Formats: sequence, structure tokens, C-alpha cells
Amino acid sequence: MAYGVQQSSEYSFHHENVLGTSLQLIVCTSDPAGAERIERVVLTEIERLRRILSTHDAGSEISRLNATAAPFACSPELLEVLVAYDRWNSRSAGAYNGHLGNLIDVWRAAQRAGVLPDATSLAPVVRGLARPGWNIDSATDTVTRRSDAT
Repeated sequence: MAYGVQQSSEYSFHHENVLGTSLQLIVCTSDPAGAERIERVVLTEIERLRRILSTHDAGSEISRLNATAAPFACSPELLEVLVAYDRWNSRSAGAYNGHLGNLIDVWRAAQRAGVLPDATSLAPVVRGLARPGWNIDSATDTVTRRSDAT
């Protein structure tokens, strides 16, 4: 054994219902207390980002953005996600599209009725998918929704 080199151990932490799933966190360190600190930091960061990005939480930042037509001041994290989304939507010629909420709603309604959705129901939703969902003003770090697509 070399002098001054500590052996790392593996510490495993399991959590249920983290972002709706399970989380298995493995930390390699020589300090059990340090592993627990790292676990807390990771869980805190996951919760912080959940409060920004979760569409399942009506109080999250992205849900509040989706609920307004007015310019909305966004955190750097949400802006980064929206800019990356726009980039991949453009690079894929629209194939990468996260505004599928309205389309999913039409299909769910059709499923409940036991029929396929008709062209009349699908056409306006599909046209909406081709339009940009928002305008990003990088000078003010605000986003203004341009459609009701979610």
C-alpha cells in the first residue's frame, strides 16, 4: 500500500419515488460521512431541478410558463433547456418535438370513446406542432409562448 493513499469504498443509497422512479446512487469515497453529504447534495439538486422542469407539478417553473401568455422571466436552467430544445427541433426538421401534450389529449379522448381520432380533431393539433412554441428574449431572459401547445 502506498503511503498517503486512502482506499475508497463504495456507498450505495436507494430512494423510491424520485422524479416518479427509483434512484440508485453509488458514491465512491474513503469517508462514510462524506458519502452521506454527497447523497444530500445530489438529492437537493434533483429537487431543485424538479421545481424548475417538472410538468407534473403545477407550481414548477415550466408549468407556470405553460399557463401564461405573458412574457415570463425564466431561470438560466429553464432557458438552457428551451434553447437546447429549439436547437434539436431545428436540427431534426421538427422530428424532435416536445409539444405533444395536445396530441396526446386527442388520442386519450379517442381511446376513452373507443375510436381512432378523426382527421378533423388531428389537423389543428398537427398544424400547431409545426409552429414555434415560444419566443426567447435573451436580452431580458424572458420567454413568451406563441402557441397553446404543451
